[in-house]
Amino acid sequence: MEASLDDMESLINKTRMLQCVLEDVELTPDSTNAKKVADLSVVGKIISNRTFGKNAVAAILQKAWNVSKPFQVNVLHSKTFLFEFKQEEDRKTVLQRGP
Repeated sequence: MEASLDDMESLINKTRMLQCVLEDVELTPDSTNAKKVADLSVVGKIISNRTFGKNAVAAILQKAWNVSKPFQVNVLHSKTFLFEFKQEEDRKTVLQRGP
C-alpha cells in the first residue's frame, strides 16, 4: 500500500505544473460555403434494429444508389448519417430514387 501512495504522490508532483491555456478562437461563418455543402448533402437515418458502421453504410448505399462518383459518409448520431456528394446531380438522383 505504501508503494501505491508513493506512486500517487510522484504522479501528483509531476502533473502539478501542468496547466491549460484557453485561447479565444473567432469563427466567421461562410454562408457561400454553407450553401454549397448543403446543396451537396443529404441526412439519412437507418431504420433497423442492427447498428451499422459508416463503412458498411457507404458500401451498401454505393451499390444501391449507383451514383457516378463516390460519396463521403459521416456519423451524426446513432444510425443517423450525413452523406456528402461530389456533384449535385448525384444528390438529386438519390433523393428521387428514395431509400
